[in-house]
Amino acid sequence: MKKLAIIIACALAVVFLSGREAAASGFYLGVEGGSSAPNFTYRSLTDVDFEGTRSFLYGAKAGLRFLFFAIEGNVLSSSHDITSVLPTPWESTGVGFTLWGINGKVFIPIPVIQPYIMGGYGNYSVHIDNVGKGSNGGYNVGGGIQFNLGRLGILAEGRYHDVRVLIPGTGEFDMSNFTITLGLLYIF
Repeated sequence: MKKLAIIIACALAVVFLSGREAAASGFYLGVEGGSSAPNFTYRSLTDVDFEGTRSFLYGAKAGLRFLFFAIEGNVLSSSHDITSVLPTPWESTGVGFTLWGINGKVFIPIPVIQPYIMGGYGNYSVHIDNVGKGSNGGYNVGGGIQFNLGRLGILAEGRYHDVRVLIPGTGEFDMSNFTITLGLLYIF
């Protein structure tokens, strides 16, 4: 019985001491790269769906973490080649988007690997080659895991972006998509 109490006490000490590290506060900067999986729809008199190629996504982030909460600003950018299901002037053209956003994060205090949920809002700028460009606000929600090694953090993150942008003279462009990224953080 005494041996079991010692084992439980040691396990709780590891959990709570690690939890202190998991709840570490501070400023961080990071870079990320990954994949964007688009599902584009152009809305005007009739809806036209597009097939978008999965493409590389890259970005940077800066944030402030306090205990189990964080607020961060980030920028993400990606370019896609699209082909329309129906013949349109947009056949085999490119679409690029850039997000300037702010997100809130809530970390789950588990030692070593720290899962989190997130949500945010940002300005999405869209440029469609030889067609036009526009920007609008949009939401994103997702989650991820972060693993800290001293001042270096490694993260994996997935998000859904809900965005519709009005392209002047053409109509509304729905560019909602999923992104998956891996990143590195430097924690000050």
